[in-house]
Order: sequence, then structure tokens, then C-alpha cells
Amino acid sequence: MRRLKEGLKTLGVLECIQQHADVMQAAFVNVAQTIDATMVERLFTVQPLSDKESNKYSMEIRMLSIWRDYLQDLEGLLNRLT
Repeated sequence: MRRLKEGLKTLGVLECIQQHADVMQAAFVNVAQTIDATMVERLFTVQPLSDKESNKYSMEIRMLSIWRDYLQDLEGLLNRLT
């Protein structure tokens, strides 16, 4: 359990779960409401991005794209399983 918490802390997921326990409960407890990619994306706040001319900005945009693709893929997988 300790290792799970440490892993969740690395990207701020544990904090998000704790701050939004009512919404995140559905991810861990069987409830009637279905979680979708949009709901999960709304739980996380994107910090202000770097200057548009920097290399860091393009990397941040790519990471956001990968994150959103991951959520969509996960949602599709869950839909196929149910």
C-alpha cells in the first residue's frame, strides 16, 4: 500500500484523489456513474505553459496530447469491456 501511495504521489495523482474524493470514488468503488475521459481530464489542472517560442513549450504540448490520447484510449478499452 505504501508503494502505491508513493507512486500516485509522483504525478500529483494522490493529491487529486484526496481533493476530489467524491468524484474519484467512482474510479475505485463500483457505482452506477460511468467515468469518461472528459471527467478525468477536468480533475487535473494544466499549469501555465512555457513561452510559445521555447523548446519546453512544444514538449509540454506533446505531453498534453499524449495524456489526452491515453485517456481516450483507456475510455475506449473500458467501453469494450463493459
